[in-house]
Amino acid sequence: MVVDIPGALVGKEVVALKGGLGHSLALTSDGQVFAWGYNSSGQLGDGTTTQRTTPVAVNMSGALAGKTVTAIAAGTSHSLALTSDGQVFAWGSNTFGELGDGTKTPCSTPVAVNTSGALAGKTVIAIAAGLQHSLALTSDGQVFAWGDNGSGQLGDGMKIQRTTPVAVSTSGALAGKEVLSIVASRYYSLALTADGQVFAWGSNGFGQLGDGTTTMRTIPVAVNTSGALAGKTVTAIAAGTSHSIARTSDGKVFAWGYNGFGQLGDGSTTTRTTPVAVDMSGALFGKTVLSIEAGASYNLAHTSDGQIFAWGDNSSGQLGDGTANTRTTPVVVNMTDALLGKAVTAITAGAYHSFALTSDGQAFAWGSNFYGQLGDRTTTQRNMPVGVYTGGLLTNKKVVANASGKNHSLALTSDGQVFAWGDNSRGQLGDGTTTQRTTPVAIDTSGALAGKTVIAIAAAEYHSLALTSDGQVFAWGYNSSGQLGNGSTSQQNTPVAVNTSGALAGKTVIAIAACSAHSLALTADGHVFAWGYNFYGQLGNGSKSQQNTPVAVNMSGALAGKTVIAITAGAQHSLALASDGQVFAWGDNFHGQLGDGTRTQHTAPVAVDMSGALSGKTVLSIAAGDLHSLALTSDGQVFAWGYNANGGLGDGTTTQRTWPVAVDMSGALSGKSVVAIAAGAYHGLALTSDWQVFAWGSNNFGQLGDGTTTQRTSPVAVDTSGALAGKKAIAIAAGISHSLLIISP
Repeated sequence: MVVDIPGALVGKEVVALKGGLGHSLALTSDGQVFAWGYNSSGQLGDGTTTQRTTPVAVNMSGALAGKTVTAIAAGTSHSLALTSDGQVFAWGSNTFGELGDGTKTPCSTPVAVNTSGALAGKTVIAIAAGLQHSLALTSDGQVFAWGDNGSGQLGDGMKIQRTTPVAVSTSGALAGKEVLSIVASRYYSLALTADGQVFAWGSNGFGQLGDGTTTMRTIPVAVNTSGALAGKTVTAIAAGTSHSIARTSDGKVFAWGYNGFGQLGDGSTTTRTTPVAVDMSGALFGKTVLSIEAGASYNLAHTSDGQIFAWGDNSSGQLGDGTANTRTTPVVVNMTDALLGKAVTAITAGAYHSFALTSDGQAFAWGSNFYGQLGDRTTTQRNMPVGVYTGGLLTNKKVVANASGKNHSLALTSDGQVFAWGDNSRGQLGDGTTTQRTTPVAIDTSGALAGKTVIAIAAAEYHSLALTSDGQVFAWGYNSSGQLGNGSTSQQNTPVAVNTSGALAGKTVIAIAACSAHSLALTADGHVFAWGYNFYGQLGNGSKSQQNTPVAVNMSGALAGKTVIAITAGAQHSLALASDGQVFAWGDNFHGQLGDGTRTQHTAPVAVDMSGALSGKTVLSIAAGDLHSLALTSDGQVFAWGYNANGGLGDGTTTQRTWPVAVDMSGALSGKSVVAIAAGAYHGLALTSDWQVFAWGSNNFGQLGDGTTTQRTSPVAVDTSGALAGKKAIAIAAGISHSLLIISP
């Protein structure tokens, strides 16, 4: 059961958790930060040094005034926050300059990290906090660091302490690489690049850099991939005190470094200087790992069936299995008490304590609690999870269209109005607030949308679009990459007009699409326009430059002479369907999501390969997931290509495809004719001519609707025994991890 702790978190939805040595942080959906536990250096950020056993609000009246926090990180005695405008703030211990404000003065309330030097003009998209150093990743794929550097953990080729950010060296192993994620450990750092490789720098006495040596490195070196990691693509990284772990695209886990507590999970206590495979023959047998976290000397893994596994040091009960026994191979975290019936959505590890976040926005914790870091109003160690308390308008309307973003949804009604619900931390609900909504609210129509009739909607990760009957586009929500198209990068909590004074001048838009941080528009003359983030060339204009207003997609190459009739957007790629039934794609192609038979990134459209499974077929509609793509043909069949680790291609395998393959129609879809498709992040939906819905792919949040959380590599029928009994589905939509459908009245 959840322990009721009335206080700062009452009524809040927790969206992220981080654990330091003796303190913990929580980020809520309204962009606020809360903290509890040890506070001797002011690491709780509440303006005091008073220890707290229940959450208190981090002070947001000073440097953070008016800011919306989007990410948090917890070091040993300091904390970091990233805001929606790409800035970093810090508080707590500053002995080594780990706050990055140019001083060594500790702060019990947030201060801004200095951006007048190396970070000038940069937009930070990720942060990490180590023992006494901090890291930041910017939108151009570069890494910056500050704080203690005695072991070379800042990666700038020196061992000089820095009180303001410096760039991590890209003159060696990282030359030409784009960093996707970062990790800061005790005295070393890790980076994961877009090609699935891992790089490391800093202390290496136990082989934690994974390069086959125990030599300290002051600039990045590549983790060895000639052994256990040969042929693997790493998709996630984590680091403990002196060990490192990696998750690969096939859902397996690898580890290297110190192993005195069995934290490498290979059944031994032998230290390793190169990666070894974590044992998946026992508790993890047959499981697919979705995410990983590392504590001081232990690890956590979250699997696709919603379970949590742990291994390594357990002296404080941090493995959550009800014992204090060290484990050299994974064991399952106890889910028979506080976590019973809960759907785990995220995990995090402090030094000696662990957290799980569930789909209902609640937090659970276990392990060391000497400083109250579990937030359960005690200082009692817990060997199993305990709870951290966290605490309509559509009547008579006819919904004619719906759209799903990362954690929010939109509905368009027959009278041209738009309603929204879910996460609103970036203003993506368009109601003039950043308040999360559990029931629909009307988007604001008193400004730019006054007197307009909406005819189409689109929902992306953190922003939304509306197309009106006069062919104009309006947008609202997060705008750090210019994805609202209004010429700025300012977040908008109410709709604003997409700029029509440039490329879109005199054009009538007939369709819209959006995903992640870019947007698309199709005009009546069959041309495509795009705006927003463009690091992967997803705007299709031949460049990789961010655009804050619409630019024309290049139609002089593969699209020459073509008339586009439909568009869709993936996380970092875009698709277009031409009137002759052919499909074209551009942007990121690391997982083959462009379908041209290669993994080569393209900044202008290329043709999807139609010489194989699609030979002789006419495509009627298209859909894009985060890293995969779908096509529906005129004979009612579905084809897919791209990332497939979660079965999102529906072909009965988890094999990545760089060209189209047929979705399996020998089982649940046998004899069916598909009339509509939709793609979530890692799952797909199909609506058939008999008004039934089928789904496949990732299902850890129940997004397939079959009554389970079991991943499916082939289509299964959405359950119709309950709310859908006797109903006819007439439209479908897919968010990142949820699905929607409209039924006939």
